Amino acid sequence: MFRISRVSELLDQETEYAQAYILALENLGYVQKGPIVDTWVISVRGQILIHRKGNRIFRPKSMKKALLKFLERVEYVNSSDVYIHRVTVVKVRSQYPIKESSEGIKVVYELKKLELDDEEMHRRDENLRDQKNGNFDNKVADMFYPETAVRLFLKSRSQIIKLRQLYDREIDLIGGNMVYDFCRDE
Repeated sequence: MFRISRVSELLDQETEYAQAYILALENLGYVQKGPIVDTWVISVRGQILIHRKGNRIFRPKSMKKALLKFLERVEYVNSSDVYIHRVTVVKVRSQYPIKESSEGIKVVYELKKLELDDEEMHRRDENLRDQKNGNFDNKVADMFYPETAVRLFLKSRSQIIKLRQLYDREIDLIGGNMVYDFCRDE
């Protein structure tokens, strides 16, 4: 519960300005009149606004660093004998080169399954499944886990990188700046 005088104090403004401010918030539905005369309380809509998560803005320096680390992870996936997929193309759909702060970097990538013999494919597949602690929700999740493992590794809990996998040359049809192209077959 608060009064106009308290709002005026907090805003370091005159009482008329504070009153206009409270009335504007009341018209928007964020505050409502309180049980005591000349008091206001935060409404349910205001409570939701208080606890709502806003979009985080990242600095260019942080975004460049995150993109470099992402590209290092791409190189690791492609040179590793752990995964059964290779990242063939990576495109940045956000502003590139990165010069301004933003909500993150939108990245799309394309995977290609390696041509391995059945024994090696099975060994790598089983190793990936063994590394996952826990059960799979269903057969589809189990079947696509090798792709999911690559995505989880590439993302590596980064809040800056917004990943999306594309299939069968869809990546050629969308806009963006190519930042990685691993000699894919034509």
